[in-house]
Amino acid sequence: MKTDFVASWVVLVVGGAYALAAWLVQMHRVAPPRDWLQQRIWYLQTLIVSGRWPKGSADWPAIEEVQKTVAKRWICVPISKVQAGWRNIHGFEDLHLLDLPPERVDAQLKTARTRLAAVPGPEAAGFVGRIDAALKATPALTPAARAALLREAEIFRHNLSDSKYEDLASLLGKAVWLTVVALGIAVGLAVFFDRESFLLLGAAGGLISRLSRVLQRRPTASDYGAEWSTLILSPAAGALAGWVGVAITVALASEPFNVFTDKFAKPWDDATLPLGLLVAFVFGFSERLFNRLLDVAQTQVGGQLPQENAPVT
Repeated sequence: MKTDFVASWVVLVVGGAYALAAWLVQMHRVAPPRDWLQQRIWYLQTLIVSGRWPKGSADWPAIEEVQKTVAKRWICVPISKVQAGWRNIHGFEDLHLLDLPPERVDAQLKTARTRLAAVPGPEAAGFVGRIDAALKATPALTPAARAALLREAEIFRHNLSDSKYEDLASLLGKAVWLTVVALGIAVGLAVFFDRESFLLLGAAGGLISRLSRVLQRRPTASDYGAEWSTLILSPAAGALAGWVGVAITVALASEPFNVFTDKFAKPWDDATLPLGLLVAFVFGFSERLFNRLLDVAQTQVGGQLPQENAPVT
C-alpha cells in the first residue's frame, strides 16, 4: 500500500513555512511593548518641554538615545532592546522621585503601598510595612527620607515587572527554537519513512489540546507571549508524538512484544486506515497517554534485554 501521499519537497516547504511563521510571531510580539515604550518616551519629552520634568532638559539626550534605539521597524528591533529601553525609562522616572515636593511624595507613597499590597511575597509585604510605618511615624520622617523610601519601593516594583516580561519573552524564544527543531525532525521522518498523515493528525491533536486548555483558562491581563509559546509549540510537538506514537504502537503489536492485537500493526502498511489516524490524533492530543505508551515500551524493551550479571562476591 502506498504510504507516500505527497512529495518530500512539499513536506519540507510546509515545515519551513510553519517555522518562518513561528519566528515572525515571536518577532511581532516586540511591537506592542515597543509602541508603549515610544508613547512613554514622548510623554516624558512633553514634560521636559513644558518644564514640568525635574531638573529641566538635562535628561533629554539620554531619553532621545533610548528613542532612537527602538525607532526602527519592529522586525529590526530585538525584544532585549525594548526591555532595556523600559528599564532605562523606569530608571529615569525613579531617579527623579527624589525631586518631588513633599505633598506629592506622600500621595505616591499611598499609591505605591496599594500596588505593592497586591504583590505576593515577603519583599513586597516588607515594603508595605515600611510605608505604613513611614506615614504614621511620630515625629514624621523628613521629606528626603520619605522620597528615598518611595524611590526604593518603585525600583522594586519596576524591577519585578520588567523581570517578569523578560522571562516570558525568553520563554517564547525558547519555544520557537524547540518548534524549529521539532519541525526539522518531523520533516526528516516524513522524507525517510513517509506516512505524512500521522504527522498531520498528531499536529491537529496537539493544537486542539492546547486551544481547549486556553479556552478553559481564566483570562490574564497581559501574557507577553506566554500563551503564544505553547500555541506555537503544541502542533509541532503533537506531530512528533502522533507519528512516533503510531510507530511505537505498531512495534509493540508485532513480534516479539505482542502487547497489542494485530490490528494495531496494520496502519504502518496502510496509513489511510482510520485506526492509525485515530491513534496519531490521540497521542498528539494527550501527553499523558503518550507518556504511558513510552513507559510500556520501556518496560517491554527492558524485558527483552539480557539481565545484568550479578556482582561476584
